[in-house]
Amino acid sequence: MIATKGASLMCCLREVDDPRKPSNGTLHDFVEMLVIAMAAALSDCDTIEDIADWGRTKEPWLRKFLVLKNVIPSEETFLRVFRALDPKQFEAAAGFDAPQVRQNLAIGLPPMK
Repeated sequence: MIATKGASLMCCLREVDDPRKPSNGTLHDFVEMLVIAMAAALSDCDTIEDIADWGRTKEPWLRKFLVLKNVIPSEETFLRVFRALDPKQFEAAAGFDAPQVRQNLAIGLPPMK
């Protein structure tokens, strides 16, 4: 699905495959993580640390429209998800240049081992 005018962001983002394995005990909703990251990016957050900090600061507000079964994901969780995410799928669903976003978020972060 390609993001279209009038389609809800969450509806579009549901088209992106969650790269995590459910057997690993995922604690956070994948689409909610993408929404938090995108909202943070729109608020001038450009690092994983900024996104997680923004999420923690805005948690009461985010809970007004997201379920958030647990606390806001950590920097490490956001990093793992964005590194495993299919950029072409994300770009098509969100309607912007995902590789550039991934590159911007990865600046200054060491590679995962």
